[in-house]
Amino acid sequence: MRVVEHKFRPTIGAVFASLEAGIKFYEVYARACGFTPRKHSTKTLRGGVAHQKFIVCNRQGFRESKPKQNAPVTKDDENMGDGSSTASTITRRVKITRIGCRAYVRFALLHGLDGPAMIDEFSQVHNHRLTSRT
Repeated sequence: MRVVEHKFRPTIGAVFASLEAGIKFYEVYARACGFTPRKHSTKTLRGGVAHQKFIVCNRQGFRESKPKQNAPVTKDDENMGDGSSTASTITRRVKITRIGCRAYVRFALLHGLDGPAMIDEFSQVHNHRLTSRT
């Protein structure tokens, strides 16, 4: 992992004027380290008021393997001119990017989504190589 100046490193207890300001701060940190962050989940209280927001490494989690589905048959497919019809299976090759990375930051939302936000949990441990700056 790269050494990032202390002023750019998230610290527990750091308070930001808004959640967006906190997210921007974490994005700068992530670029300096060599990974891309993504917004993850928002935890809400019973009244629907948001109280936590998670920002994770874009390699967090795992993709679900989905069963192949038959492509919808269009009118052009149904009548190929020779009386035959076709149905094809769609197969997409997708690069595996989700590998269970555990790096994240959790913001405590002090007055819901519109108020100040504080870092209350932070993990900088990645299970993959970080990109190098060019």
